[in-house]
Amino acid sequence: MSNTQSLEHDIEQIGDEIKHAAQKYYEYGKLKFFYELTKNTIDVVKFASIGALLLLGTVFASIAGAIGLGISMGYLPYGFLVVAGLYVVFALIIYMFRKQMENFIVKRFSKSFFE
Repeated sequence: MSNTQSLEHDIEQIGDEIKHAAQKYYEYGKLKFFYELTKNTIDVVKFASIGALLLLGTVFASIAGAIGLGISMGYLPYGFLVVAGLYVVFALIIYMFRKQMENFIVKRFSKSFFE
């Protein structure tokens, strides 16, 4: 009879340890999720802030450059046409290398995501 009670006690103890381990694993998963969510949110906020400032700077620099080119060419709209042409060329270059950019981005994010 004592063997049966001892076996029941051991089984109960194993069950308790499994529950405890599962609870700790669940808590770790929640903590890991929170960490990743926070890290990604911070990255998005930083990217958006820096991107907005760079966009604003690019707009002002483009306007100043277009006005400067227009004055130097003697006709203001020509300066704006040249700046617009440069943006079209940049857009075409980015379009031509879009696959390489996609591969680079996927590799970079997969490293940070799976580590």
